[in-house]
Amino acid sequence: MRIDVVILSALCARSSGFDRMKILYVVIAAKDTPLVIRNENEVAHVCPRQLKEGVEKLGHQADFFAIPGTVSRWNYLWAALKFFWMSLRGDLDSYDLIHAHYGFHGVVARCQFRKPVVLSLMGSDVYRKWERQIARVLVKLVDAVIVPGRQMRALVDNYPAEVIPYGTDLDLFKPMDQAAMREKHNLPKDKKLVLFPYNPTRVYHKRPDVIEAAVKQIPEAEMTVVYGVHSSVIAEYMNACDVLAMASSYEGSPGTIREALACNLPIVSVDVADVLDHITGVEGCYVCDREPNDMAAKLRLAFADNRRLPHGRDKVLGLGLVECAQRTIEVYKRVLAKRGKQVS
Repeated sequence: MRIDVVILSALCARSSGFDRMKILYVVIAAKDTPLVIRNENEVAHVCPRQLKEGVEKLGHQADFFAIPGTVSRWNYLWAALKFFWMSLRGDLDSYDLIHAHYGFHGVVARCQFRKPVVLSLMGSDVYRKWERQIARVLVKLVDAVIVPGRQMRALVDNYPAEVIPYGTDLDLFKPMDQAAMREKHNLPKDKKLVLFPYNPTRVYHKRPDVIEAAVKQIPEAEMTVVYGVHSSVIAEYMNACDVLAMASSYEGSPGTIREALACNLPIVSVDVADVLDHITGVEGCYVCDREPNDMAAKLRLAFADNRRLPHGRDKVLGLGLVECAQRTIEVYKRVLAKRGKQVS
């Protein structure tokens, strides 16, 4: 663990009087699982896992209520009924508050009124028009709202949401030897590798077609796709490749951008979400239009630099797991204070 994180954790504990919270995260399950409270990470989205890790490093406790919503939408209905029943039965009494990630999970969390609810809107739950209507109603029914990027506020009628990105594991995402990472993953040594760390079948959302068409215009370049693997593998690929490319139609606040900066990996991206907030002024990063010709031109510029970012990691040193978790904890404390509750 980084020395500064240890120091921050100690200072946070001291300033809060060693208060301990117990939080229940309502999230999407990685697979078809029973609707029960659990501690293990059977969670599809990496962001709640990272938040839980940061919260626990600060001395608090967190559990998951994971809903297999991708298996069947009906599971949200069963989850809502289950959550209401657990509330009546007292199964939620030991928790200080409920933190739901994504709009549908906020609906489930709000099926009880004995515990305060914090809602994190993530991206698709406000960018998809029909889900946005749910979010606009839901933000008025919960105790606090968090969004990962400031641009998302406008999509929920400028609701006064807290802007807190999910933290980056700076111990995991860090500069490594490029040649060694290429050899480890059997990647070509004579190519300029453009990393696309997403499922390429998500064409409408992630737009891999734009990146693929751009890379085809550059004979010495090759598109490298990796997804569905542990974050440690993604970190190694970020160090093996020459550029991260992003052409997404929409994003909430892509953690991939902050992870690439932490690895000093050059970035070529469209203006989406809060990407510009992170890469503006970073030497070696470029913004492009969402079309192949301009992306190819910016990729050539990144290749011409022929180096890692000189100061990319500096941009995200304040956005580690513990630092972002501490900002979230402050939201929890304000919510509990409004209810006149002292943290146990």
